[in-house]
Amino acid sequence: MERQNLVQQLSGVLSFEESLSCIERVVTEVEVICWVVSWGVDAGLSLCRPVDDRPLYPYQNVGTTSPRDDDGSAPRITLQESFNFFGQNYSQIFLNNNGDLTFDAPWSSYIPEQFPRHGGRDIIAPFWTDLDNRVNGDIRYVQYSNGPVLQQVSNDINVYFPDLSFHANWVFIATWENVAYFNENGKQTTFQVVLTTDGQFSFVLMNYGSIANTSKSVQAGYDTADSSHHFSIPGSMTNNAVGSNSFFSLHSNVNVPGRWVFRVDQGSTGCNYNGKNATAPWAERPTPLTTQHFPFRAHALTFYPSSVRITCPSTE
Repeated sequence: MERQNLVQQLSGVLSFEESLSCIERVVTEVEVICWVVSWGVDAGLSLCRPVDDRPLYPYQNVGTTSPRDDDGSAPRITLQESFNFFGQNYSQIFLNNNGDLTFDAPWSSYIPEQFPRHGGRDIIAPFWTDLDNRVNGDIRYVQYSNGPVLQQVSNDINVYFPDLSFHANWVFIATWENVAYFNENGKQTTFQVVLTTDGQFSFVLMNYGSIANTSKSVQAGYDTADSSHHFSIPGSMTNNAVGSNSFFSLHSNVNVPGRWVFRVDQGSTGCNYNGKNATAPWAERPTPLTTQHFPFRAHALTFYPSSVRITCPSTE
């Protein structure tokens, strides 16, 4: 109980489940990895990797199911609140089966292109590749304007961006559950993209569950029409994107393995990277604007707080 109280105070969690390698917190059915590695244990990222539905928000049997298709899209979705994507305000969105969201029209492209692509289209791509859920897998979407999921998203954003006092008034969640790759029906991949706003700030969250192996290329991140704002999650367009050691699932920019979060209402040209995993090799030092909270030791455990943030990798 003493350790439980300590972790609750340090991590701000609501409930606690203890193991040697990880502490998992459960909030309104949402299981989030709090990456904690025991001293004296030869532990790596694999001990704390997301499994199954972690760190996804609730999605099973929730919302509207998109038609099963190869390269199809859901019908145009009218957003309950306007979403600002780098200066463009959108009131509609298209959920495309091949792992991306577009705003202007449905998109059937199944061959991913590396970001920045200068393609003349705003795109949010949690997992752009050649998917096919005609045989297995569901693609669902849901919008929230109140309730526990809305509150949980607000809480999470305030952990990752503590200076904004963010209070979401709308959340959109799209989940690809156990979808197959084209001509690979025996493989199942689960991932999720979340859009949220409070009317001033806008965020995109990308959550990764189990990622099946494939030889297909995958692009994850976002890109604006003129590529003035873009981000490619490390591992994209390489074999590190997929399989049990998927970089998307094992790493994070907000210290929650399997979760990537971006502020998208404004940002620096070419790089809008907030937060980092404690061992992220591409960001060895903080930029001058970054406040870093280093790992600390308590009760024989090393804690990597989720408040660690980095704006962009240093270019000095």
